[in-house]
Amino acid sequence: MHMLKNYGVTLSIEAVKTLSSDFRGLKRTLNLSQSCNQDAKVTTGNVPLSYDLYSVFAKVMLQKPEREYVWARTFLILAWNLMSRSRNVCTLLYNHMEFVGDALRFYVIHAKNDQAGEKPRDPKHVYSNVCSPEVCPLLALGRAGEGEGCRDVLV
Repeated sequence: MHMLKNYGVTLSIEAVKTLSSDFRGLKRTLNLSQSCNQDAKVTTGNVPLSYDLYSVFAKVMLQKPEREYVWARTFLILAWNLMSRSRNVCTLLYNHMEFVGDALRFYVIHAKNDQAGEKPRDPKHVYSNVCSPEVCPLLALGRAGEGEGCRDVLV
C-alpha cells in the first residue's frame, strides 16, 4: 500500500478492502504457523544491531559517493559511538562538540531521563578508529563536512 502511494497509484475502495483483508489473513496464517513451530524463535522488542552488521553497513555506505549515503553513514556512526537515541543525534550542532586531547567531546543536550534539563550534562567522548576506517567517527564527520553538505546538517 505504501509503495502504491509513493508511485501515485490510487486504488478503489473495494481494492483497498480486499488487500486489507488478504493481509490480515496472511498475518494470521504466519502467526499460526510460527506458534506451531517448535524451532521458531520468540522475541519481544527490538533486536540489537550486531557490530558485524554495523561494520558492513558502514563499509557499504563508505563506498557510495552519493550525499545521502555520506549523511546516513555519519548518522549511523555517531549514533553507535555516542550510544544515543536517533533524536539526540539529529539535534547535534557544531557548538555541541569540541576537541579535547585526542577525543572529540559531545554534549548531548536532551536526555530521556531528564526531560526538564535539570541534571548536569556529562560529555560523551568519541575517538578515532584507525584500525577500522569504515567505522571511524572522525572520518565520517570529515566526509560529511566536505564541500557544500556542511551547511545542511550539524550547523
